[in-house]
Amino acid sequence: VFYLCKKGETTMPAEIHIKSHQPVKNAKVTLLGSAEPIKWEKEGQGFKIRVPDKLRKHPPADYVWVFKVSAISQGAW
Repeated sequence: VFYLCKKGETTMPAEIHIKSHQPVKNAKVTLLGSAEPIKWEKEGQGFKIRVPDKLRKHPPADYVWVFKVSAISQGAW
């Protein structure tokens, strides 16, 4: 999942909402460039990523953040 910064955005948001896909139960979400686990929860047909404060304040990149989801539900496509 790619998150592109909005104009003027300098800090990663606390929550990122993904509406197009949903991880399978117990899937792992990570931010590329970081080993810290990311919490997520189901939200409608998609899911919500909760970005830890440590990553928000010190992201591995300035303008684009990439989240890896270990497994996506087949029904989400």
